[in-house]
Amino acid sequence: MGGVEKLGVGMEQKVVQLQRRIHQQDRSHKALHDEIAGLQRELRDREWDEGRRLKILQEEIGRLRKHMEELEEENENLKRELGTGAGCWKCSSRSRDWSTKPNWRP
Repeated sequence: MGGVEKLGVGMEQKVVQLQRRIHQQDRSHKALHDEIAGLQRELRDREWDEGRRLKILQEEIGRLRKHMEELEEENENLKRELGTGAGCWKCSSRSRDWSTKPNWRP
């Protein structure tokens, strides 16, 4: 085998070696691409679930705030009633006379 033939065989071997490396890198790239795509899907699903959960919690907070406001208003009304003695037998002047208390039995 002459020098040119050896050079040709060596180049051919080098080309085959480079083709194998490229093929291996392509497989690695595809595997990484598939893994990234799976992680992106998982992240999207989790974000959707968390977004849905956040919306539910925000709605619940809104309901609880409204209920709290209603209770505070009711509390203020009761305080006003107690302050004026309206509707409260303990607060009225008649309440000191136990005989006038409704359903009183000796």
